[in-house]
Amino acid sequence: MTPEYIASKLSLLPQFEVVSLDRRTGKQGGVTFLKGYFSRSVGNDEQGANLFLPDLRFLDGKLAAVDEGEHLRTIQVDEHSWSDIYEREVVDANLAMFSNYDARRLNLVLDPDIKWSKVDFQPRKAIQARIIGTDGKPYRRLSIYVEGRPLKAGESIVEAGWDHEHCIFCWTTINSENTGYTTANHPTDEWLCEWCYSHAVQPHDPRPLLTPYKDRTKNQ
Repeated sequence: MTPEYIASKLSLLPQFEVVSLDRRTGKQGGVTFLKGYFSRSVGNDEQGANLFLPDLRFLDGKLAAVDEGEHLRTIQVDEHSWSDIYEREVVDANLAMFSNYDARRLNLVLDPDIKWSKVDFQPRKAIQARIIGTDGKPYRRLSIYVEGRPLKAGESIVEAGWDHEHCIFCWTTINSENTGYTTANHPTDEWLCEWCYSHAVQPHDPRPLLTPYKDRTKNQ
């Protein structure tokens, strides 16, 4: 993806113009408050607000709720986000907001070289193990069985035990009753529901993923 291509796609998203930055230290560690204005309405409720620079580095943020009609907005950013980003790159800059999605998910939307295949989901073998949770109770943990992998003590194979996946964006369940899309040339298996694929990933347009889940319809 060229810088020009990335810039054109980021420009589709709401832009947050940062006018001030306030870093504080509290009991939970460092936190930064960015104040600024959005290029268009993003709603008044609290929500995830990851802010992307042109090279896809991003700040992991949360947008504070405001009263109706208030324009100056505050985004709280955790300290870990600043590991490779400088304040001077943020203040007076316009950053693209992509809900609470990280750079990995944004890349899945934008990258035209990732090939997706339409798949009727089929259950797969799973490995079952018993683990003790932090509450001291025993739980069953399932993981996908890899052919030829030797079982560890206490593990067993469950035929058709891996009976569903989840959409990487909206967490919709993809099982034997429906169709999904999966990556054909990607280092990890990623899954998409039909809505997220057809509305966002296929056209390489991140905007539909900002639509609240309750407002999405399968026949759109």
